[in-house]
Amino acid sequence: MLAVFAMAASVGLGAALTRAATGWLPVVGSCFATWGILTMQGISMRLMVLVSTFLWLTNNILSRSIGGTVLESFIALASGTTIARLVLDSRRCGYRSIGSA
Repeated sequence: MLAVFAMAASVGLGAALTRAATGWLPVVGSCFATWGILTMQGISMRLMVLVSTFLWLTNNILSRSIGGTVLESFIALASGTTIARLVLDSRRCGYRSIGSA
């Protein structure tokens, strides 16, 4: 319920403040992050946040924001690294549990 309320508020503000189609990138990105953080966990949550990061990164590139582009690039790198580590760890645990049975 909280996720839906937060996303509705984001879309409402976006509708009021967005002047161009590219202005919807951060709105949609915020909705992805909100949904992921408030309704998911683990790798699926991190993938939703990564999608959000790429939408914000695209917005920053199109806006020619150097600081925003660098920031979102580092966030994407950290998120991608964390997702890869979690996938590898889950595979290792899966193999261990199969091998020990």
